Amino acid sequence: MNLSSFIKRSDSAIAPYTHDAVITATPDYVARPKTVQDVQDVIQHCHHHMIPLTVCGSRTSMTGSSVTDDGILMTLEGLSGVINIDTESRTVTVRPGTILGDMQQQVESKGLYYPPSPTSRNECTVGATLATNATGDSTFKYGTTRRYVREITVLTADGTQHVIVRKGPPPNELKNSAGYFINGEEIDLFIGSEGTLGVIVEAKLALIERPDAVMTFMIPFPTNNDALHFISNYKDFSDLTPRTMEFIDKATAKIMSQSNGFPKLPENARAFVICQQEFTKGSEEDCLDSWFSALGTTLTRCKAPQLTNFITVAQSDKDQSRIAAWRHHIPSHVSEIHRTLQTQGGGKIGTDWWVPLPRMIEMMNFAYTESDKLNIPYIAFGHLGNGHPHFNYFARNAAEKSRAYSLVLDCCRMAVSLGGGVAGEHGIGKIKHDLLKIQHSPEVIQKMIALKQKWDPLWILGRGNIFTKPNT
Repeated sequence: MNLSSFIKRSDSAIAPYTHDAVITATPDYVARPKTVQDVQDVIQHCHHHMIPLTVCGSRTSMTGSSVTDDGILMTLEGLSGVINIDTESRTVTVRPGTILGDMQQQVESKGLYYPPSPTSRNECTVGATLATNATGDSTFKYGTTRRYVREITVLTADGTQHVIVRKGPPPNELKNSAGYFINGEEIDLFIGSEGTLGVIVEAKLALIERPDAVMTFMIPFPTNNDALHFISNYKDFSDLTPRTMEFIDKATAKIMSQSNGFPKLPENARAFVICQQEFTKGSEEDCLDSWFSALGTTLTRCKAPQLTNFITVAQSDKDQSRIAAWRHHIPSHVSEIHRTLQTQGGGKIGTDWWVPLPRMIEMMNFAYTESDKLNIPYIAFGHLGNGHPHFNYFARNAAEKSRAYSLVLDCCRMAVSLGGGVAGEHGIGKIKHDLLKIQHSPEVIQKMIALKQKWDPLWILGRGNIFTKPNT
């Protein structure tokens, strides 16, 4: 690759590469390779000159992992496209810069389905989802990205190319924890490693048969607690087999209700659960009967039976996209608030902890009780079917940011004590190093650092992500 084609720090064209969803940082140069050989050239140049190299996709990171103010930022957006969809083996081979949603559409056109679906699926790249072991609403039924990775082609820190194939069944993990997955196969080290061990330039991913049909329910509840207890106890209704269960608390619902086309609802419709249910075409009525029977019973117990009349049901692609847009309005609005608060010395402080579903109510009670004490505006929403909410605190100044972050640490300690984790889908990045030692013992962290040292002894790749470079 011609190094003169890099974007320099002083060039105005560098602007789109200076921020992710939470932090701003300007690299010395931006490299935009178009081929694997280009990527290899950049890596070898950085290795030879000991220049830090950070890899990014479309920079939707929530942890600063896809931006840097040190060395070269290399975007893989130019390495895009689906290489092959094999309907017989049910696999897709794809380049890392491919937008996840675009790949999923192509896969579904062949009657197949790739389940991992983060909220940013239509903005994030496939390579970034591998680097973070991305999850999303459908993780509730289908698991994390790791479950679907069969083979990767990766360039390590000196530019050497490795093809790594999964030999056995993938680990059956509930959610991410933090750092490297050290108890799996070699391929598992790179999945979720946040660009610190190598650069994935191609991946073969497993697919499943596309569900015959899906319907979405947006269910109103009078209180947050009512919504949480429905999620916790949904198995009381044996006919319900949802693939997603998303929680929207009262404060978040006020944001969501500002979306275009959001329905007018009664005053006691304060919190929501959004569920998706797969079904076989022709069984729509049975599916609807099962859900409305269960929800009628549930809302009667909540002393709000009339809310059954305000359940939104979407079966067509158009109607389901509308509910998805209402849901997606939440993080978009949160990002706007964050940018405004940053100008005042504040900003959004977000959580990514999770707990097993049986401990979810206990954990949420703790988080809400402690959050109320802060006297800082906040909302909570997310993948509660997996016990994985996102609390977002809107700190109005630096002092509030500090207090909110202290509570995040307390919640992470509580989550780990209940058998959960500190980073369910966003990773550690550059801003959450403190969480690693809450999740893991010093001995485990040292094993991870040893693996970093083995694969990248000069600490060139993803410098600042997960770990701080030792002073040696």
